Parts: sequence; C-alpha cells; structure tokens
Amino acid sequence: MRLIPTNMRKSTTFFGTRALTKHSNHVDNPGYTMALIKTILEHGNDFRTQFGMGPSATWTRQAANVEIPVNTDAGIFLEYAGMNGSIAVKQADVVLIDDFLDNQNPYTLADLDYYAGRQSLDGPGMTYGVFSIVASEESPSGCSSYTYDLQGSTPYARGPWYQVCRGELCDVSQSFLIITVLGTNQR
Repeated sequence: MRLIPTNMRKSTTFFGTRALTKHSNHVDNPGYTMALIKTILEHGNDFRTQFGMGPSATWTRQAANVEIPVNTDAGIFLEYAGMNGSIAVKQADVVLIDDFLDNQNPYTLADLDYYAGRQSLDGPGMTYGVFSIVASEESPSGCSSYTYDLQGSTPYARGPWYQVCRGELCDVSQSFLIITVLGTNQR
C-alpha cells in the first residue's frame, strides 16, 4: 500500500489497500479512506493555524487533490476506484463520510440509498446505526431513520439474554456484547 503525494502525480492517490468493508482487498482509493486523508490534512492545517504556524502549502495542495472515487452516472461515492455494481458492503464506510467527516458530499442521500441496498448479511449491526444517524440528519423525513434503527438492532439480538451478534447470519453461540454495535445504536 502506498500513498502517492502530489509532487509525484497530479493527484493524491492511495494504491493497493483494503477498503473498510473487508470484502475489498488490494484496491485503489477507498472512498472513506480518501475522505479521511483529506480531512486529516485539512484539520492538520487548522491546528497549525491555531498554534500560529500557518498552513502547510504541501498539505493544502494534497488535500485539494485527493481523489475520492465517484460514479457520476449513479451520483454516488464509490467504495474504491473501479468498483462495479456487484459489491456486497460489509460496513458503512462510504456513509461514514457523512457521519464522522467534514467533507461536503453532494451524494449523501444517494449514497445512503445505494449502500443500504448493498449491505451484506454478515456485516456488522453498527452499519445500520450509522445509516440511521445520517438519515436522521439528512433525509427530508424521519421514517428511514427509524427503519434503519430497527434494522440495526432487532436482527442482531439473540435470546435468551438478547446479546448482540455481529452479523445477521450468526447463531446464539456467537452472540456476545459487541461494543461497536451497542455504541452505534446508543448514538
């Protein structure tokens, strides 16, 4: 995996990595990772300014040239460069852009709709918690937020003590308290 800085290419590119979905290995420019790199570079300059150092011209240039992969026909950010429509998403990485990062995303609702339909049954319950948060913040109505909240909790609970299973396909013997799932549902 390599990050190619701006002085060697026109754009800041990340090669041969794994997208957060864990179903995608050795891919280029994973969507959330690229948005995260851009955010870190921008916040780094904000911190430099707060401490009287002035922004780094290199960081400014690299942040401006980060390539977040987009399918303009579908109007969505891609999980990674070259992603096709057959993907099964294990985690909500592209939707996390709208939950945790400060990037302006013109595709927020389209990303939410597209990736919710691509969720893998062996994906973690925290994904739907993130969908619920983003839907609550961005959707014109709150109906989908409630639906995602139910989808992020009900299918993952296993009796008799209603502990949480990481994926919808696991059985009661694999159930235990998963902090990320519980934490996302509490948010």
